[in-house]
Amino acid sequence: MHKDRLLVQPLRDNIRVERFMGRICPQFTVPQSHHDTGVPDTDFVLYVAAGPTVPSNLAWAVMCQINPSGRPLVGIANIGSVDIIDSIHSSRTLAHEILHALGFTNFIFKNRNMLDTVSVRNKPASYVLKSPKVVEVARAHYGCSTMKYVELENMNGTGSVGSHWKMRNAKDELMAPSDSAGFYTAITIAAMEDTGYYKGNYRNAESMTWGKNAGCVLFDKKCVIDGVSQVPAMFCESQFTSINMYKCTSDRMGIGDCMLNIHDNLPRYFQYFHDPTIGGIDDRMDYCPYIKEYLNTMCSNGDASILPGSVFSEYARCFSAIPNTLIRISNRQNMLSICADVQCDKDTSRYRVRVKGASDFVDCPPGTTLVLSDYSGAFKSGAITCAPYEVMCPEHNYPNNEIDENKDESTDANNHKSKENSTYQYNHISADENNDISNYFHKNINIIEDNSETFSTIRVMHYLITRLRQFWQK
Repeated sequence: MHKDRLLVQPLRDNIRVERFMGRICPQFTVPQSHHDTGVPDTDFVLYVAAGPTVPSNLAWAVMCQINPSGRPLVGIANIGSVDIIDSIHSSRTLAHEILHALGFTNFIFKNRNMLDTVSVRNKPASYVLKSPKVVEVARAHYGCSTMKYVELENMNGTGSVGSHWKMRNAKDELMAPSDSAGFYTAITIAAMEDTGYYKGNYRNAESMTWGKNAGCVLFDKKCVIDGVSQVPAMFCESQFTSINMYKCTSDRMGIGDCMLNIHDNLPRYFQYFHDPTIGGIDDRMDYCPYIKEYLNTMCSNGDASILPGSVFSEYARCFSAIPNTLIRISNRQNMLSICADVQCDKDTSRYRVRVKGASDFVDCPPGTTLVLSDYSGAFKSGAITCAPYEVMCPEHNYPNNEIDENKDESTDANNHKSKENSTYQYNHISADENNDISNYFHKNINIIEDNSETFSTIRVMHYLITRLRQFWQK
């Protein structure tokens, strides 16, 4: 995944792994040969383990060694295997953690003079990225030509602060602090390029609906003012009265509710309604309410008794009924949204859809509608809107560009039945927390500027550590 988007100046010599210091890095076993002769033909060495993590934290990663210019050479990553849901989810989780080890961290940003502290929307000052390429591509994505920086996460403890994009503004991005869609956008590629250690391949950047052309209002104003959403495509205003009113999530991977909660002491800058105790469920969203799926309302493995008229599979995505209408299911239930299988064709940038009860896929040209009863007896009436290709067919969800047309669409008997919310978070272990980085790195890194234009695909040598001491429980 990273080799398709990041280029690096290849190392001529073996990477000799030094003896780790600190509390975290030494817990990973390093072969003696890596200390003695080093690892050849490699630009980065990654040691990977799968072991228990703190509840609600999917995974973590950290750098353990750099070269004299500050470029990361060696890192470690641990994945909480019990929380991995599927192959797409696990691959995106690991990609997120590897980026931390490659340098997407507050420590690197600070040492490369990419950081600033700014007060936004009357909140206390927090970290932002001010580097030129990041600002350039962010302006293009958000449609805000006056942007001077991009916000980093400032909530949820040291593990997230300064080492992730602000979730409120980039919820579905790969380097947001949650396990959402994980789109590898040009903004993350730009951040890695601005460190000076990588060159970005922007042709392989993935698109993200969240925040697209939202304008400067997204950054200048509260998400909701006096109960009115300032960016309706991103933020909602009230919970739905019934499941049949649930809507598609922003990444189209599920059907969800507008999540609201009652809080004790929300600061004034997080108060969005006439009742100051009402707010969203997630502090990383600055308590902005948004459409969030439950574990049993995901298109990958949802519950048919909760979402009638839907197909559940790895390739299913959410489709909305045409505005101001409902989809009428044969059992007299109505829905605003359904999940349907999607078959993508990257060569033509077209996709086809198979709804519940249908045996064949049909074309779904963007901007058109499909009358469901024309294709399946499962529906009495209603039509769905065909969304843009890049929304329904992000490249990472369709690695083979096709799905089995004869795939059984029945619901897995082991699907989650609980309506428990599916929120997890990434937890990058910071230097201040474990001292591994700060003990290893010199206070003043010797910045060596290499003017060579020879960049090539990054060569990552990874080693799976089968046993990891449970140091986090000590």
